[in-house]
Amino acid sequence: MLNPYERWIYFHRFILDSSPSHAPQINLNECIDELKKLVDSGGAFKMVENDEACFRIRDLRVNEENNSAVFLLMYSNSKASDPVFSKLTTTDLRPEPKLDGEGIAVSAHAVLSLSPTENGGNEFLFLLEEVPGLGRSGLEGFFQTMFRAVTKGRLHFDDEEENGRSRAYRPRVRILATPSKTFQEELEGSTVDSIELVERIKISHFDEEHYYKEDVRTLKLKVVDGNGEKPTFIEKLRKKARSEGFDDLKIRYKKNGGKRKTAVMGTDTDDVKDALVGRVEYIEHAPGLSQCSDKIVSSYAAKILGLLE
Repeated sequence: MLNPYERWIYFHRFILDSSPSHAPQINLNECIDELKKLVDSGGAFKMVENDEACFRIRDLRVNEENNSAVFLLMYSNSKASDPVFSKLTTTDLRPEPKLDGEGIAVSAHAVLSLSPTENGGNEFLFLLEEVPGLGRSGLEGFFQTMFRAVTKGRLHFDDEEENGRSRAYRPRVRILATPSKTFQEELEGSTVDSIELVERIKISHFDEEHYYKEDVRTLKLKVVDGNGEKPTFIEKLRKKARSEGFDDLKIRYKKNGGKRKTAVMGTDTDDVKDALVGRVEYIEHAPGLSQCSDKIVSSYAAKILGLLE
């Protein structure tokens, strides 16, 4: 179950390529303008998993102040188990079955910077709230479908490799993890607060684009003495976590200046000290967030936007 008061925000690289690769660069801002129209019309969705599940952009806002786009992404699955509620003081259970055509739904906020990480480049910072069902692998194919829908019939160039013949080209979207420093460098002068062990449980059913669904099991550990030989005790914990079937470690720590940060690494890492860690940030929000929203929660989105600075 999702904690309504806290979320993890993953930092990714959103790469907008052209296909074929020698075609002109695609304008991200123009794509977002057209995508906003598609979202407002209710057409920004894609059926997956043999039409039993759906990805959708439920809400999209362009933030001109920091040149970014804020998304509310939704995933619904008609084959997910019906929810059951239990009365806390008795053994009474109340199942809540889905109606025909409905699916269990979750939503996640995401922020895409519209300024490339390098001048004139095609790589942009993409911040994504961690929600089961809305992971990077599935969203990569979904965004590619959306970008191709809003550019269909609009992109042509004179291909010099084919004697100047005019031909169409298409966007290709990739969403990749953002590696940070080595873990040894990142932990210098910091205090470890807590460690979360994560097991990603893969469900064997694949959709037509070979993206797997996954569930998540987590175990949170409080670190009593976080000033000792940090890589040494984390290495011991990593080996134990691996033997118990966990896939990732989320290490939450505090830098000298008081800023809290989070690093993520796989339990199959050969050497913790030399591991490259992806950047993740922890956000608290009150009042709580629902499992699935129909609109962007402005106060929560503002906290994610603040991570771009």
